Amino acid sequence: RLIVNILNYNLDTDDTEYERALKLYLYMTDNFEYSHDKDGYEPAVYGTFTSMRGVCIDFSSVYSYLLLQTGIDALTVGCSEYPIDHCWTYAVINGQAYHIDTTWALRTSNPGQEYTTLDYFMMSDAGRNADGCLVRDLTVQLLPQYWASRSSISFAATDSSYNFRYESMFISLDEENKILTYADADNEIHEFCYA
Repeated sequence: RLIVNILNYNLDTDDTEYERALKLYLYMTDNFEYSHDKDGYEPAVYGTFTSMRGVCIDFSSVYSYLLLQTGIDALTVGCSEYPIDHCWTYAVINGQAYHIDTTWALRTSNPGQEYTTLDYFMMSDAGRNADGCLVRDLTVQLLPQYWASRSSISFAATDSSYNFRYESMFISLDEENKILTYADADNEIHEFCYA
């Protein structure tokens, strides 16, 4: 019931894959809180849904699960190269693969931030690498607590059509005209046509 309510509240039946991915990204970044404190709630994905708290593995699993419920292929991937040990979502949207990191975009982790950052939405390999999360040796979460090496599977994300400028902040979405409005680091307003 919780999942159905989340999807029904945040999505419209005629949303495109891009709109579904973006709306769920905004839902995650606006509502969840980064916390290592796991006392008082169930472990893993269920606990993250009910407590709205967790860490990167939890958020990437929740976001991947929500995308899967809308028909978007998604899974949790991670890198463990010093000094980064981090997980995020790898998703296929409109036939192209992307890295999406809801954890680093959480508004609760950025006090005073008025809007959600788009820096971590639909990133290419180059964008993910630039953040220090190297994609050359990803691991994949097949089941809770069971990871597989990337060695025999390619998880490339080569499309950079949706990369936003550094520190781009979501302002609004005009679904009728397929325009996303955002502000850059200098507070200049831009429109992005996503059709």
